[in-house]
Amino acid sequence: TPLAVSNAGHSLKYTSLTNAKGFLHTHVDDFEGPDTNGDGIPDMVKPIKIFSPEDVITLLTLSKLTLRGDISLMDVYGMVVTSDKTFVLKFTGTPSAIPNNYPAKNKMGKKYIKYLTKYEDDLSLGLLRFAFDVMQVSDLKVFELKPDGTIEKAALDTEKNTIKTKC
Repeated sequence: TPLAVSNAGHSLKYTSLTNAKGFLHTHVDDFEGPDTNGDGIPDMVKPIKIFSPEDVITLLTLSKLTLRGDISLMDVYGMVVTSDKTFVLKFTGTPSAIPNNYPAKNKMGKKYIKYLTKYEDDLSLGLLRFAFDVMQVSDLKVFELKPDGTIEKAALDTEKNTIKTKC
């Protein structure tokens, strides 16, 4: 389904998720944006190279819709392709346990950047820790499709460390 473009062409807006099983999109490389600080030099926009909080919310919304019974939770996915990695996000918990509310978008964005900066060597861990700590969502799995064709699954253990396994 074609989606509406927003954020000066750098984001898509989901209009209806009722019949969707998943989504696939790209996160582009750094690009010049408007001059926001008035110094006459275009600012560099640095997109996130893994799922955004909005992507997680979209996946959780799709997962919750499986409670209607016409779509299996096993079929629900989110996917993001970057210039160097491809990730798939799955929710494997109980859809009825998914929270109905999340922190405000502007507050989540700032916290998310802190998590990704702290875990810059392991973006999957940063995403999973953020979802657990800030969004109060567990049971997320991040699958990274490796260049050699293998797939690595990342999940949190009880100590909130990542467990990575080959699939």
